[in-house]
Amino acid sequence: MKIEALNIEAFGQFTDLELSGLSHPVVVFRGPNEAGKSTLFEFLKTMLYGIYPTSKEQHPYVPWSGRTIEGRLQFRTADGQEMTVSRRLLATPDGKLITSQIQSIRNQTVPAASHISRELFDAVYALSLADMAALEDRPWNEIQERLLGTVGLEVFRPVRSVISDLNSEAGSLWRETGRGNQEVRDLEKAISALRKERTAALVRDKSIRNLDRQVHELGERKQTFESEQKRLKERDRQIGEVLPVRNLKKRIQESLKLAGEPSALSKIPNDPAASLGALEEEILEARQKRERLQRRASDFEQLVQACSEADRVLAQLKPDIDERDHTLISSGQRQSELERMTSELAELERGLSQAKRDLLTAEIDLGVETFLIDLSMPELKAAMQRFDEATEEFKDAEQALRNDPSAGVLRFLIPSISTAAVGILLCALGLSSSSFLVPGLALTAIGAVSALLLWPTWRRGKSKLDSLLTAARAELDASRNDVHRLLGPIPLPKARIARPDAYLVGDLGDLQRSLREVGEERDALQQLQVSIDAGVEEYTKWAQQFAAPGSKIDARAFHRKLKDECAAAVERVRTAESAKERATELAEEIAETSDRMELKESLQRELSEQLAALGEGDLAAGLAVVAKRREAFQEARQLTKTLDQDYPHWKAIEEEIRQLETADQLQDVLPGEREELNERLEEISDQMETLSIQQGETQTELKHLQEQPTASDIESEMEALRLEKVDTSRRRDQLALLASVIQYADERFREKHQPDVLKRASHFLSTILENRYTGIGFDDESNVFYVLPSGGSHPITIGEPLSRGTLDQIYLALRLALVEHLDATSEPLPIFLDEVMVNWDQNRRKGGYALLEEVSRNRQILFFTCHDWLKDELVEHLSACQIALG
Repeated sequence: MKIEALNIEAFGQFTDLELSGLSHPVVVFRGPNEAGKSTLFEFLKTMLYGIYPTSKEQHPYVPWSGRTIEGRLQFRTADGQEMTVSRRLLATPDGKLITSQIQSIRNQTVPAASHISRELFDAVYALSLADMAALEDRPWNEIQERLLGTVGLEVFRPVRSVISDLNSEAGSLWRETGRGNQEVRDLEKAISALRKERTAALVRDKSIRNLDRQVHELGERKQTFESEQKRLKERDRQIGEVLPVRNLKKRIQESLKLAGEPSALSKIPNDPAASLGALEEEILEARQKRERLQRRASDFEQLVQACSEADRVLAQLKPDIDERDHTLISSGQRQSELERMTSELAELERGLSQAKRDLLTAEIDLGVETFLIDLSMPELKAAMQRFDEATEEFKDAEQALRNDPSAGVLRFLIPSISTAAVGILLCALGLSSSSFLVPGLALTAIGAVSALLLWPTWRRGKSKLDSLLTAARAELDASRNDVHRLLGPIPLPKARIARPDAYLVGDLGDLQRSLREVGEERDALQQLQVSIDAGVEEYTKWAQQFAAPGSKIDARAFHRKLKDECAAAVERVRTAESAKERATELAEEIAETSDRMELKESLQRELSEQLAALGEGDLAAGLAVVAKRREAFQEARQLTKTLDQDYPHWKAIEEEIRQLETADQLQDVLPGEREELNERLEEISDQMETLSIQQGETQTELKHLQEQPTASDIESEMEALRLEKVDTSRRRDQLALLASVIQYADERFREKHQPDVLKRASHFLSTILENRYTGIGFDDESNVFYVLPSGGSHPITIGEPLSRGTLDQIYLALRLALVEHLDATSEPLPIFLDEVMVNWDQNRRKGGYALLEEVSRNRQILFFTCHDWLKDELVEHLSACQIALG
């Protein structure tokens, strides 16, 4: 299976994300931390295996925006069939598989991935740096057991650990030897102890029956006192609540009768005398205010008449005069600015002259200045950097030639040639004496063979260093020429041209900025002078229309006089307009005041007529009638408030009063009745308290006896222990049988799968470590895994003392071998690697790239990283397709 494209409508932090062009053996996803690498893996797993959890409220990747989880994944199977799976989470998950036709798969796994379960895919086909780091906290034998025993699933415990626990649990239940703690023996002891408890329980049952009879008798006596207490409390409640409510209701009715109909006084104020006085004061105040407003309105009319038509004409010229005023003021300000800029230009020119003398060897003309201004400093800086790097490379090449490692070969080459020469000499002597011939031939052969073997090595090393030095010199010359080309006609000192450095770039940049600043300042100064002259000339032409024909005017003096006259006219016009508006407002306010005064007079007449009517034509008598009726009504309200506060439930009591009076059962309080009633209640309360104490003590003793097990309870417990003893024996047999079955299944599983996984892992490990270890094996007797070093050394157990890096590479080899084994005869699914080689050194990463290249021939690899250098290496070594995230 090869993923070709994906589209995420909404999933976790991704919305409207579309990635295409993924149909490469290796795809690298580059993004910073929190860019969504884990989210992208979860999306791919969801597309293949369905949406879990199936509820929006429980799914961790529902977007915060509330959008529906939705996306599509396009992939191609190993037989070339192109498929697209789309899923979304509505009320329930929905999915479709699109090939030549559209097929509904609801929330099922796509057929191409059905041979691997979702849990197995999550545990085996995805490997991250966090998984590798977690290995440091776990013993290696547990890691081995999970990889080749439970296929990497964290939800399962190691098989041998389970078998050991089953045997231990079975032994704790029963052993043939009878040694140690056993559940069966403990059950037999418990049954024997229960037989003794059953005899004591029979005695307790008799005592419980006697105490229960005493509790019943005390309860009947207490119930008699409770009935009397209830009757007395009811009479006490009548005296304290019912009779007071009845009396208050009678007083309220009498007060309301005296107050009369409330509607007759509804239009009369609470204090009518005070209201009449207040109305009289308001009428007087309104009359005085109207007179004041009329006087002020007359003053404003005089201000309106004081403004002439000439003032209005002169005020209309103010915008034009203000505009000309701005022109003259700007001319004066710009003249000061001109003087300041002239001074600054002189200072800049002095600085430029000094910079030229410090850096250049001769005066420069306008053409050289233009060349300097247009010179690209970034390009010159890059050329300088290239020159510096070329200089360092040339020095390194010279140093490497001086430290030629082939000199070590030369130390062996010279003795070899000397040995051959001695052998030839001995052969020559052997012509006269046969005793020198054999040693001479042997030395000649040894020296010649050694020299022939060492000579090519020495020549190759020497030739390689010469080539590096030549290439470094050529690069140095080319970079120097680039610098000279960029400097062009600039007259610089020969020493600085011969060895350009970063300081030269800074000095040229400073000179370039000075040239630009001087040019810009000159242009600005010229433009400012032109602007000043134009402004003064324009104002003079405009002001000539107000002066005598042919006369010469002083623009600034003429403008000051005209401006003062215009300002005075504008002020008179503004005052007249404001007075006119204020006079209009006062007229409206005078009318409102008159209306308000008439309204108050009308209210005064109406109230006086109402009061006189109540007093039969006498105003004072009417005030007295109102006061008396309102006092009665206020008393009724106060009594009602007292009734509500003291007796909140008086309405319910009122119904009770009606029923009692109908039945003639509500009697008035007799003298001393309540005192006698309270004394009897206290006496009953004391007697009931005594009975309660006796009853409580008896019940406590009874409860204590009842809490003890009864004979039937003990008999039931004994029967339960007998059954538990039978169940315990049966469970021990089941545990022993289960341990045997699991051990047999584990042995068969390993015989079937372990050889192929170890064979593949051995090949992968050899590829990563470049044949440093030739294989991975398993020792059945010691139950440990080992690696075979190259060269025939003894096997090394996986774990200490192997380095952390080597253990990581062994784990990766086993993990990839397990993947290859799981779908060897089915559709190869993609694998997901997240930063797994980020902590490896360069040589081991090179071996890792070789392994990934081999694996990618049969399955797609999706690699996630946040490092640019690791992304670049993957692209370089594996021709990987790169995708940017975040």
